[in-house]
Amino acid sequence: MTVIEKQLHSTPALWFFIVYAGGITLGWGFIQSIPVLLLFAAFFILLLCAFLLRRQLLFFLFPAIIILGILRIYFALAALPPDHLLFKNLKQINTVEGWISETQYRQDGKNRYVLQSRYIYTDSAKLKSDGRIFLFQGKYKTRLHYGQRIRISTFIEQPPLPGNPGEFNFRKYLQLKGIYFQSYLKEDACTILPGQSGNYLQKQFLVPLRNFIRSKIEANIPDPAAAVVKALILGERQDVDRGIMKQFQKTGIVHVLAVSGLHVGFILMLFLLVFGLLGFSHNKRNAASLLFLFLFIALIDFKAPVLRAGIMAALYFAGQFLERKTNSLNIIGTAGLLILIVAPQQLLQPGFQFSFAAAGSILYAYPKFRSLALFKTKQPFINKWIMQPFLVSLAAVLGTVPLTWWYYGALQTGAVLVNVLLIPLIGGFVVLSFIFILVSGIGIGIGGGLGWILYYYFEVILKLNAFFTRLPFIQVAVPKPSILSIVLLIILLLLLFNLKKKNIFPALLLVAVLFYLNTRAPSRLRITFVNVGQGDGAVVQFPNGKVLVVDGGDRKFALDSGTRYLIPLLHYYGIKRINYLLSTHPHSDHFGGLISILDKFPADTVVVSRYPGKSKLYKKFLGTTRQKGVPIAYKKRGQQLFIGNEYRIYVLHPFGSYLNAKTFSGNEVNNSSLVLKICYGNCSFLLTGDLEQNAEGRLLNYTSFLKSDVLKVGHHGSKTSSSGAFLKLIKPRYSVVSVGRHNKFFHPSRKTMRRLRRYGARPLRTDHFGALVFECDGEEVQLVNWR
Repeated sequence: MTVIEKQLHSTPALWFFIVYAGGITLGWGFIQSIPVLLLFAAFFILLLCAFLLRRQLLFFLFPAIIILGILRIYFALAALPPDHLLFKNLKQINTVEGWISETQYRQDGKNRYVLQSRYIYTDSAKLKSDGRIFLFQGKYKTRLHYGQRIRISTFIEQPPLPGNPGEFNFRKYLQLKGIYFQSYLKEDACTILPGQSGNYLQKQFLVPLRNFIRSKIEANIPDPAAAVVKALILGERQDVDRGIMKQFQKTGIVHVLAVSGLHVGFILMLFLLVFGLLGFSHNKRNAASLLFLFLFIALIDFKAPVLRAGIMAALYFAGQFLERKTNSLNIIGTAGLLILIVAPQQLLQPGFQFSFAAAGSILYAYPKFRSLALFKTKQPFINKWIMQPFLVSLAAVLGTVPLTWWYYGALQTGAVLVNVLLIPLIGGFVVLSFIFILVSGIGIGIGGGLGWILYYYFEVILKLNAFFTRLPFIQVAVPKPSILSIVLLIILLLLLFNLKKKNIFPALLLVAVLFYLNTRAPSRLRITFVNVGQGDGAVVQFPNGKVLVVDGGDRKFALDSGTRYLIPLLHYYGIKRINYLLSTHPHSDHFGGLISILDKFPADTVVVSRYPGKSKLYKKFLGTTRQKGVPIAYKKRGQQLFIGNEYRIYVLHPFGSYLNAKTFSGNEVNNSSLVLKICYGNCSFLLTGDLEQNAEGRLLNYTSFLKSDVLKVGHHGSKTSSSGAFLKLIKPRYSVVSVGRHNKFFHPSRKTMRRLRRYGARPLRTDHFGALVFECDGEEVQLVNWR
């Protein structure tokens, strides 16, 4: 038998799971162009060949399983019924009638629901409909409940796409749950109808039980511990503070803030202990523990990580009962197959991926690490309490490295240490949380005391985790990887898991290739006009590795555009240093976000207009710059920014009276904007800040020098900018309008948009398209479809 045949013989379920998952992945990649009938025919032909030619069984069986995975994901996500809302004209729909199939309650009252549609109403008819709508509480004051029938008369729309590269894709997240639309509830546009719908078990048992547990937690445990206990017991993570989530993500243990396979282990141990103390026999103890475990899994709506652990526990106990030897890799493969046969879209969810990657790595790599002389010791205490937890943690962390890199743009270099030290503490917190629920359910009057114990217990965990976040080596930000980098990293991990002398050189070679692929500068000039809402912000990356940031969006009480938009984007691109940080003029919707960027990134030079700003925020911006020791360059017309011999950055404005402050009026400040022309070979970009027509007229004497491929439209496309004479000289192919959705200024002006189209400058709005990314090789400018 070959090595592959031996592995297939020992772990067939694992291999079937991997091949089937590969088919699902392939189907997802080509879901809009799958030839269903052709694949059905190929599937049955392959099965027939596998039956007739049994010596070549695997040769025909594996392609058949791949096709099965392709077809399964297609029918789960793309084969929708003819009356689905996707096939309706949303503009003709006045009202939707249906029932609440999911609820997500929040302490701030901003609840979320899922409406299962049954009927739609148009001006002329009532029609049957299918599909699910994600509902925001909006201005509707009444809390809705599972099973309630309602009728809504609000606007239905598709969920938003990410606004900038690297941002969370809310539309994809909902689509993988079979939800294609969203709407906001309004007080006068929602009617509760008589009658109930939904699953009987949910209505009569699970929903009341969830409500009871939630009320006990909120009544007896202070925040933030209460939010975490709800996440652990009910799978409701919506109330967990974002700051806490970020801290735990940085240390690599964010998985402990949600129900996971790890928690199932702690809970199962608690059940086994309780039923053991009650005198149950071995098999009855296992059966009772599994019964309560699956009740818990149903309570949290069969979330994939917990379901995986539950199925694995059931298969392990079944093997014990039947006195059959079990293979742990076969067990995890069987669990994966069962979940993906029922819900193939789970494969595309991060929770499923992290759960199986961590568990699979522990089962595969831990025995191999144990066999290495490097990790062997003759001291039983060290072996059991130090080496064993360290190796388990090492295997889990290494197994999830590709995922943390892909989803978070970071390498959790300190996660092994944090896991070893904090996971036992968190395990105790999980067990104590369950004891709290059991005590509260029985009615013993010590719930309040246990609630305060849980609060202080979690405070200790928080303080320890906060300590680790301050360590410089705990996390390394890296640029978004390519699929090639992820594949190479997985190969590298397999070499490390099977560490032998012959694998050392290939492993080192892969490390070198990965380092090169992810540290090199982009081969083309890239300029990203960031979607910062109502404001401006752009990141320019040059092929020599230099970076220019032009404006950073607004900074106000409820929003810091630097923290919200620019900094995540800079991390996503793997930018470590900014050569020029430029503010076009002293309006907060342009320079506000730059303050946060200065706090997070080293900058060589800050560039500002010579026009003096008088606001406190602008003075804070300049003060922060001086405090950081960054030189300030005051620029005006006729000067340049040096970025390299192959590139030119010309300053075309301001000059003369535009440098002097007289009234500090909005028009005066706008017309003091720095205007930049960026040139690389035959490509050019013109960035005009908030320049208005008055100052545009003073630039007309540049004549043909103004010609540019891309124009960043002045003053968010207002009626006071982008005159016909100005556009006639620039002759842009693209014009970028940086504007906030439904802004109070009604930007952009319809007249300005019509004028841009008239002069052939294709207008692209950031509130419609998100960030606009252009790349240039020195010859031609291309608009990148990054979404």
